[in-house]
Amino acid sequence: MTTPPVSDRCTQRLRHHMARQNLPSFRQLAQQAGVSPATIRQLRAGQAARCRGETLAKIAIALDLTVDQLLTECSELPLTRPTPAPAPMDPSDALHILEPWLLQWPTVVAAVTKNPDLPASKIIPLVKPLERLLDHWQVKAIAPIGSEQPYDPTIHELMDGTATPGAIVRIRYAGYYHGEALLYRAKVSPVAIGSAQG
Repeated sequence: MTTPPVSDRCTQRLRHHMARQNLPSFRQLAQQAGVSPATIRQLRAGQAARCRGETLAKIAIALDLTVDQLLTECSELPLTRPTPAPAPMDPSDALHILEPWLLQWPTVVAAVTKNPDLPASKIIPLVKPLERLLDHWQVKAIAPIGSEQPYDPTIHELMDGTATPGAIVRIRYAGYYHGEALLYRAKVSPVAIGSAQG
C-alpha cells in the first residue's frame, strides 16, 4: 500500500480539525489564528517544524489542539520517527504569559457588551479556545466586571478612594483564582451610598 504524499496527509488532517471548529476554509483558519495564509500553506506542505513556536501555538488554539499534536500531524518526518518533544509548560509559566490578557480582556468584553457596534465585538469569539484553556486549568474570575461585592482587602485592590471591609465596591478589573489559590486581586472602586441604594 502506498503512503499518501505528506502534503495530502497534512491537508486532510487539517481539514478534519477545521471541520470540528466550523472553519470551512484555510483562509478562515488563518484569520481565526491571526497568522498569514503562507503559514497555513507551510503546514499543509508538512513543514510545521519550520514555523515559530508562537505561530504554532496560535494555530493549535484555533484548532483546539496542542502544539505537539499540530507538529505530529503536519510534519514531513515519518510519524514513527521519534522527535524530541518540548518540555511541557508549567501552568504558572503559562499564566504569567497570559497575565496582560487576564487583566484586560474582561474589561474589553464588558465595554463591547454595552456597545455592540464597536468593531472589537468581532474578536470576542476568537478567544473561546483560550477561555476553555483557562477553564481546564481551573482559573476562575472572582466576580463579573461591573458587579458589586462587599469589600474584602484580601481579594480586592482599591483603584481610588477608601473603603472599610464590608463596604460595597464595584469590580472594574477582574481578579482570578487558580483552584482555591488567589492569583490576582480584583481591582475595585467604592460605590457611593446613594448609587448603591438606587
